[in-house]
Amino acid sequence: MRLLDDNADAALTALDQSEMPDLPEALTVQRRHLRARALAETGSIEDALLLEDDESPDADLIRADVFWSIRDWSRASQVLRRIVRETGARPGEPLEDNQGRRILDLTVALTLSGNERGLARVRSNYGAAMDASPFRDAFRLIATPEAAAPIDVAAVAKKVTDVENFQAFMTTYRERLREQQLSAMN
Repeated sequence: MRLLDDNADAALTALDQSEMPDLPEALTVQRRHLRARALAETGSIEDALLLEDDESPDADLIRADVFWSIRDWSRASQVLRRIVRETGARPGEPLEDNQGRRILDLTVALTLSGNERGLARVRSNYGAAMDASPFRDAFRLIATPEAAAPIDVAAVAKKVTDVENFQAFMTTYRERLREQQLSAMN
């Protein structure tokens, strides 16, 4: 809840004070993700990335958000590629909104990293499906080859919200809170 209130330091304190041995694995993982998110919010980037062994989609969202926040576009695009695969998006097939959103995130990171080869692959694999999505115009703007239409990278970054990954994480987390308690403990 403290993260929802933009109080990462208090969230870390609450996590430290509520630490207990023998917590259920699902709760331990959830607490690790919350700690990583809070550490990222406080600027402790290296500590926030201590999710190395966690290959879950939630951990990838945190990693992508951390790399995005420090403008490490190359590493952000690597993680976002994995996230796109995790959504089940397939080249040449129609996309659900969440898949299109992740492909757009990947496209932004590839553009900002200057990875034209990766952009060409995204255009080839998902261009037609993105044209049929609500993200068509943004995708066209961002994915257009530089030679065809030079774009202002700063303007692109402003058009696509920097907090999209965090919002997705928090939306999922809020839904989980509504559906279940944080722990089975009373």
